[in-house]
Amino acid sequence: MRYIQSYFTDRGTTRPTNQDGVLLAKAETDAGEVLLAAVCDGMGGHAMGELASAHCIRKLDRWFSRSLPEIAARGGNMIDAAASSLARLAEECNRELYEYGRRGGIGLGSTMTAFVFAGGRYGAVQVGDSRGIVIFKKNALQITEDQSLVADEARRGIITAEEARRDRRRNVLLSASGSRRTCIRRCIREMQRPARRICFALTASGAGSASTTTCGI
Repeated sequence: MRYIQSYFTDRGTTRPTNQDGVLLAKAETDAGEVLLAAVCDGMGGHAMGELASAHCIRKLDRWFSRSLPEIAARGGNMIDAAASSLARLAEECNRELYEYGRRGGIGLGSTMTAFVFAGGRYGAVQVGDSRGIVIFKKNALQITEDQSLVADEARRGIITAEEARRDRRRNVLLSASGSRRTCIRRCIREMQRPARRICFALTASGAGSASTTTCGI
């Protein structure tokens, strides 16, 4: 399976810097062509959000060049192994950012959504509200779950989806890399839908984002 990828990023109109980070990396491995796509959004209300997202992107880039070839060379179920490895990487990023902020007395954090594609399958890890979306001819399906306060309340039926879109608390996250000693991270392992062509989009933030970063596969 071959992959074509692109990205777009913009800092928006309210921030002096772009706190979003994006990574698209592709390589030929023992398991065939493998693509890593990731978006990270530095937390807008925190100092040095751009540092946090850049740290996550650097860690993912290093993982792709060093750890993924070893995972692919082992054979077996590469996507399951890669998703588990990405989950451990997310925990490592969280610990490093949390300790950096604690020592310096600063608040910083970042979302992280990273997908690895190979052989008709994909695996992913998600922290925060950066989204993974699969796009069909006539509709789109979000395949990640926002780890935000209003999204959690919507899932539990406390508020409606329409109320969640307009809620002023929609930028309050339940989890972000670096904001707490531990982070909530969700792993996804799925087959790609059978189709001649399929498009995935990763967006840096959920509703109400002050900036925009999207990568398409």
